[in-house]
Amino acid sequence: GTKPSNYSTFALAKYTMTTYQRSCLIASGYSTGEGKYAYNQIVLWDAGKILGGSGDGTNYKYWLGQTSITLGKTYLFEGHYKSNVSPYLGQIWLNNVSETTTDLISGTAQINSGQEYKTSIGTGGESMGNYFQGNLQEIIIYCNDQTSNRSAIATNINSYYSMYATDVDAQAFVN
Repeated sequence: GTKPSNYSTFALAKYTMTTYQRSCLIASGYSTGEGKYAYNQIVLWDAGKILGGSGDGTNYKYWLGQTSITLGKTYLFEGHYKSNVSPYLGQIWLNNVSETTTDLISGTAQINSGQEYKTSIGTGGESMGNYFQGNLQEIIIYCNDQTSNRSAIATNINSYYSMYATDVDAQAFVN
């Protein structure tokens, strides 16, 4: 379908390569190239940092998390994008913790180009490459804004998979 104005993606995954390299967990788009026609991206970027982005071919924006992930460790990756606010808002979360992001490519990503977008899991698009190298346990994609529900969704996923400690877990350990 066409690109939604907002999206939220949750992915429980582990990158299994032994050195950092670009590896796409999920992307939606309609063109090959540099990802300028894409949205809903969660990509392992240089130095093990997570990249998110959105664009319509003319206007695009990428944001980059500042924490390098540990290869071989499972994370709950989250990407949230809201284009119905100004400025456009992109967020990345790792294990229910918000990432500080910087603009890798600054600009204004557009809300809807009218083009048909296809979602690719494990690749950067129909022919972009950067294939996902790892294990994917669960992925949930919302074509609307779930930032107000994101903590409950992340907690629910972690309750099932027990991937990271919560405040309740830490308190039980101390007591």
